[in-house]
Amino acid sequence: MSKILVSLFLVALSTIASSQYVIRDYHVDMELRANGSMGVIERITTEFTIPRRGIFRKIPFEYDTGRMTRRVIVNIIGVTDLQERPQTILETREGPYLNIRIGDEDIVHPAGTIKTYVIRYEVLGMMNWFEGATDWEPYAELYWNVIGDEWDTTIEKASFTVNFPKVESAEGVRARVFAGPYGSKDSISQIGTGSVDADRLTQTSLNLTLDRLEGKRLSPLPPYHGISMVLNIPAELVSKPTGWQWFQLMILPNVGFMLPLVILGVMVLLWLIHGKDPHGGPVVVEYEPPDGMTPAETGAMIDERVHSRDIAGAIVGLAVKGYLDVEFGPEQGLLVKRRPITLVPKEPDSPEKLSSFEDRLLRQIKKGGSKVTEDDLRKHVATDLLTLSSKLFESLVKRGYYVKSPATVRTAWAVGGIVVIVVLAIIIASASPFGNPLPAIVGGIISGLMVLLFSKIMPRRTVKGAKVLKRVQGFEEFIRRAESEELDWHTKLNPNAALFEKYLPYAIALDLTREWTGAFAGLLNQPPTWYHHPSGTFHYSVFSHDMTRVGSTLASAAGTPPRSSGGSGGSSGFSSGGGFSGGGFGGGGGGSW
Repeated sequence: MSKILVSLFLVALSTIASSQYVIRDYHVDMELRANGSMGVIERITTEFTIPRRGIFRKIPFEYDTGRMTRRVIVNIIGVTDLQERPQTILETREGPYLNIRIGDEDIVHPAGTIKTYVIRYEVLGMMNWFEGATDWEPYAELYWNVIGDEWDTTIEKASFTVNFPKVESAEGVRARVFAGPYGSKDSISQIGTGSVDADRLTQTSLNLTLDRLEGKRLSPLPPYHGISMVLNIPAELVSKPTGWQWFQLMILPNVGFMLPLVILGVMVLLWLIHGKDPHGGPVVVEYEPPDGMTPAETGAMIDERVHSRDIAGAIVGLAVKGYLDVEFGPEQGLLVKRRPITLVPKEPDSPEKLSSFEDRLLRQIKKGGSKVTEDDLRKHVATDLLTLSSKLFESLVKRGYYVKSPATVRTAWAVGGIVVIVVLAIIIASASPFGNPLPAIVGGIISGLMVLLFSKIMPRRTVKGAKVLKRVQGFEEFIRRAESEELDWHTKLNPNAALFEKYLPYAIALDLTREWTGAFAGLLNQPPTWYHHPSGTFHYSVFSHDMTRVGSTLASAAGTPPRSSGGSGGSSGFSSGGGFSGGGFGGGGGGSW
């Protein structure tokens, strides 16, 4: 039933097309050259039965053989009329087809106009080679759809000639011609030189000499019928593709897919030259933050990022310095219990000098008023993260740890790399002999992702910065191992509330709050002056739980802005009875417009 429906559909299309134009004569001259290329001249004489501007010709350049995709290079030389006058054409790529629209938009030919179009083009990559151990091998084969089976009108006369390198003997050449709809196996064959008269099925004759094959259709070719020819000659008469030709056929169309490998190698090299940190020495446990660094600076120094927990550590640091009180409200919620946190700005008894980052953060917090809620942090702090991050990185640069801000370096590498990738992808797509942009698009996307990943590790620390990083990592190790038996607190550090408060902001910034508070279990009996619990009493377990939560709660509030209020190829067409009409390269079809 499906075949019947397709047949009826094609008949309907051909009926409509035939009422628009008819091809009176279709002749193809081909010249197969010793270098493996072929020149093609198609002379198509058309009569328009209604006013039309011209015709279009669809030439396939990509073929699915069932095992692989073969491609041929089609280079249009030009289109003229019989008097060699150039015709207006528009070349486009439409899937696996090269489409040539012939005619001028401003010129309409009246009904009854007879016009001959001479289409000249060259082809490369259409030859097959067979090197088995049969009596006819090795040989080179040209399997070509002389007249494609995609024409939507009747072709009253059809013929072709193929000139090829001269063979030495009559036994060194053979040919086969198929005629009919796509898939038809009706054919005539000639082994050695000679002629074959037209038979009832193909209605096509052929004549084969030592250097020429001629074929002629003796009856009109119905719509969606074609003629295919197979020519076998000794392999040594036609050169296999050169290295450059193979590059054009196989490598150049797929260069886009190889772009990520090139970019990976380039980015690794650039990272080694520009991004890899100098050697900073071994990591040794440090018992205090190096160079008097602030909590946020130590957190940013570890991974070259300004995380929300760095902001949370800085907020608690401001509380420790006397600029804020931290008040916990009563538990709320039915299923998930939580205590809301409120920050209360105040003036310290002994003000300490704040870094530019801490000063900016405090001013943003104070915008929330005398009682700063989590919503206020979202409104005033989270929306200012870009500026806060810039301030923090500036301080690291001023300390001599970086030559340039890590954020600036990452942005420069990401933007510059993406621009380069886009330009390369455009060049590669433009250079493709088949006009297929897919390899360049896929390769460009993968390469772009690689550039973005590498941009994250391109900030380079100075020698001083690399050494300080090792010291920060040593301090991080000290906080991480605080509850370990490796540290004898009572004899080495004599832990007390002042030590706990001093390093608590660092523990929050380094995401080690639980480890730090756990190390002081049973050692603290009084809360910090800046900590206020609704019960008014101090229980270390509650305090420890609150300190574990304070980092995540403040980090979430300070790092999350409020929501917006708006809303053939390759198989022989001759041996073992193989081949069929439309099974070779070439072909296609066309229509009028």
